[in-house]
Amino acid sequence: DWGIRLVSITHALICMSSMPGFFWSDSELREDIYASQPAHSRTTVNLEHVYAISCGYFLYDFIISIYFWWGAAFLAHAIASLGVTYFGLYPFMLYYGTYFLGVFEISTVPLHLRFMMLQSGLQGTPVLKVVEALFLLSFSVVRPLYGSYMSSQFIMELWALYEGGKAHSLIVFGFCFTANAVLMSLQVFWWVKILMALAGFETSEVNTVAADETSADHKQAEKVKST
Repeated sequence: DWGIRLVSITHALICMSSMPGFFWSDSELREDIYASQPAHSRTTVNLEHVYAISCGYFLYDFIISIYFWWGAAFLAHAIASLGVTYFGLYPFMLYYGTYFLGVFEISTVPLHLRFMMLQSGLQGTPVLKVVEALFLLSFSVVRPLYGSYMSSQFIMELWALYEGGKAHSLIVFGFCFTANAVLMSLQVFWWVKILMALAGFETSEVNTVAADETSADHKQAEKVKST
């Protein structure tokens, strides 16, 4: 379990290295969804390399989601993310990748650190409370809140390209429309579960992805024991 979480944290840190591409973005990438990263890019990280690494990571995520069977939500997340990162290698939507891969992953680090701290017997410690607060704040702001705005911008741009006859592939566009809806629905679903936990409708502790994540841990432990 720690191995899986450390891999996820490593992937998150790699993706987060692309965040300057969102906050100090290149005009070429903002204005043209098909643009390659310019040679004079403000971002020192190669964004296509980040897409390639993420594509490999989500293939791994897809495999272990099935092996440990973490449930339909995690499998849908893996499939949607794998497809989007694969199609992004065109190059395609590099600017949006700096947000949905870069900024999005901010919440991943405290998510996994929290569970690792709990497994280390650090329940109730001030450090754990800080990590939980960082997760709640980062997840809420970055994913369902501002993420919904970025998602709408992405969809509107795809639709404008489609209507203008500039869609390079109807299959890719159709997949991206669907994947965007699935991924953002999952963010909102998990966010609601977190808020319900805080309100006392579910378990009282801050639950990251709430019961889904806990259930996945239990299933993984049982799978490991049986091998």
